This record gives sequence, structure tokens and C-alpha cells, in this order.
Amino acid sequence: PPPTATYTPEPTLIPTVTPPEPITCTDDSCLLACLTRITEVLGERTFDPVSEAFEDNEKLYKMVTYTVEGEAITRPSEGFVPKDYQVYQKDTAAHQRIWNYFRAILPPEQRVWISNFQIFSDGDSNILAYVRPLPNSDKWILAADILDSTNPLDMTETLIHEFGHLLTLNVDQVSQNDDFVFNGEQNTAACLNTFASGQGCSNPDSYINQFYQRYWKTIYKEWFENVALPSGDRLNFNLVGAFYERYRDRFVSPYSASHPVEDIAETFSFFVLHPKPRGDSIADQKILFFYEYPELVSLRNYTIQGMCTYAGN
Repeated sequence: PPPTATYTPEPTLIPTVTPPEPITCTDDSCLLACLTRITEVLGERTFDPVSEAFEDNEKLYKMVTYTVEGEAITRPSEGFVPKDYQVYQKDTAAHQRIWNYFRAILPPEQRVWISNFQIFSDGDSNILAYVRPLPNSDKWILAADILDSTNPLDMTETLIHEFGHLLTLNVDQVSQNDDFVFNGEQNTAACLNTFASGQGCSNPDSYINQFYQRYWKTIYKEWFENVALPSGDRLNFNLVGAFYERYRDRFVSPYSASHPVEDIAETFSFFVLHPKPRGDSIADQKILFFYEYPELVSLRNYTIQGMCTYAGN
């Protein structure tokens, strides 16, 4: 019989638009305008939904993994994906769009930890993005769900949240030990007097250790016994929600109450994307914590200006 013809979907072409004029500002007065502007520049995108067989199964498909070389993503390596996902796997324009934006809002010296950029999906509105340290390396992988990249503001908040993990958990902040055994308890012999994560012990002056000592040390045991232990391997968000309601004034969002490393990343995104708080709640104090570090204030200004001037190229 004659060979069966195969069909390779064409990459989606992203319409070329004239970006609105750049915005220059020196304080938080322009922040909302910059967020509005970036929505106009990136635009809302829609993707055809995947079939119901894949939409709700929560299986994560790693579509393409790129190598980061300087400012560029190169040498794409494709993974196996079902037919429904192949059109997104081939959509190199959409992949580049996400990377270009991430590159525009964070300075090069803060991206040196990232050696790989991955496009994945687990269906709509599950995991939006993640970062993960690579084994036996000081490098990390940044991954984004292409189906969840359609809303510019959601993408902005998610990318900054994930960068918050990289900022606070890289090897300059937390020692990486692939043989480290962590059972979830703090102040053990392995990491005496500093915050311990699944990677290893934090440095005494690290952001995550200082954050933990101020805002989590007195409640960590209660959280561990009432949220982490009963949840087991899969976090129970009903328990997280109950803990959040008990300490609502301590957290910027319910998700912040899920773990100290999520709390600092979530609070970092609030620090970047919201005006400086004027209240005195513990949640406000957590945001103000980042203002104590001049390098983080400079980073925030860089990110805001990136949104204010991004041309979509």
C-alpha cells in the first residue's frame, strides 16, 4: 500500500501589533499603567481546547526542552505528547513569546542560573509554571504551561512568582545536596538554626532564612502538624485554606499558606507588582521585608521598566 501521509501542524503566527508608547516612571504611580500596557502589547491569546480525555487527567506532558545560551533558547528537544498536544509542541512562535517576555523583565545577571527552558502542559489552569534545580548542578530549569500563557497578567504574575523561587533557593542562598534527607522538620541536627528545604540548608543571611526566622518560626510546627503531615505527598488545600483563615493577616494570598518557600515567592510577586503597602499587618510587613534589600528594590525597578517598555519583539 502507498505510504500514509503525515500532517505537521504549522506554527501559530502571532499577529504583529504596534506596541503602545513606552512609559517612564520613577515611583509606583505608573505601575497600574504599565500592567495595562503589557496587556495591550502581549494581547490575550486563545488556544483550541484539548479533548476531554486529556483536559482533566492532570498528566504533565513535557513538550519541548530548550537549551539556554546567553539570551537565546536553542537546540529544542521534543518529548512524546499525544496528538492533541502536537500543535502546541510545534508552536515555536508561542514558545519564543514566553521566553522573550521573561528575558525582558529580568536582568541577565539574574538569569544565569537557568540552563533550560521547557514548554509543557497538564491541561488548562492546573500548574501554570515551575522551576526546578537540575541534579548535581547549580543550574535550574524554567518551565511554562503553554495553555496557561494566554493571559498576560497571569503570565506576568506566574513568571515573577517562579523567579522568586530561583532568587531565594539558588546555591548562593541554599546549599544544594542531592543526598540531603529532609523529613519536613526544622531546627534538626542537619540544619541547626537555619531554614531547611528539600535541597539543603539555607545560609544564615539568605533571604529565605531571614524570612523564615521572622515570619514562620513561631507557626511552622503548627503548620507542619496540621497541614504538611496530614496531607502526605499531595498537599490538601482544604487544610491549607483552614490554616490561612487562622492566620489571614500573615499571608498575601491563600496559596502563601501552603509552604514557606511558596510564601516567600508569592510575597515577592506582590512586592514587584503592587504599590508599597502602608498597612501594618504581618502580610504587609512581609512585603516591606524586600524593601530592606537595595538590590531587590533595583530588581523591582528593572522589572517594572521592562513591562513599561517591552515592545513584544
